Amino acid sequence: MPHRPEPAAAAPAPETFVTLARSLDPWNLQILRARLAADGIAAYVADENINCMNSLWAVAVGGTRLQVARRDAEAARCIVALLESGAFALDDDDALS
Repeated sequence: MPHRPEPAAAAPAPETFVTLARSLDPWNLQILRARLAADGIAAYVADENINCMNSLWAVAVGGTRLQVARRDAEAARCIVALLESGAFALDDDDALS
């Protein structure tokens, strides 16, 4: 009896991403991306390079976008809301250790 190959495992469903924030300044989104990374949420800044190369194109391409996986979107929105509320702000007398 000839050897029959095992059926290939089903490919995982492709990850879908959602835009969490937009900005004409990619550096602001990099700060948000780093904060999310510190909490274990992978994010990336889309269209950053084209906006840095020619800032006049930033408006034409819709600025830069902070994107996260759809499965992480709710947690990421909570973290961004905390950041915007000042929950992570340091006082002048806080130790940086």
